[in-house]
Amino acid sequence: DPEEDLIGLLGADSWLEIRFGEARDLIARFDPGPQRLTLRREGEDSLALGECAYGRIVELAIPLTVIKAVAGMPLILSIHLYRSNRETARWPAEGVLSLPYRGAALDADDWLI
Repeated sequence: DPEEDLIGLLGADSWLEIRFGEARDLIARFDPGPQRLTLRREGEDSLALGECAYGRIVELAIPLTVIKAVAGMPLILSIHLYRSNRETARWPAEGVLSLPYRGAALDADDWLI
């Protein structure tokens, strides 16, 4: 959720990656110029395409079947920003994020009437 538009932050020769799993070998790559989100394993061709939208905020829709999300298991990931084939930023700076994934139970928790 940057202060400026993503293109202004990244530039034309830049992209954003989300690396999933303990080995971080499943990669979701968002290229803002062509507005393309591809998913692949390290060293392999594309597995799938996701959906994306951006401006000041980046939104990526990544198929849960591709990342093999299982309710009750955490999603392990890190976010990387690249410019001119060089990593310029990373979140978290060291290690990985571990986010709880509740599956269908999440929809029930957020239901309001």
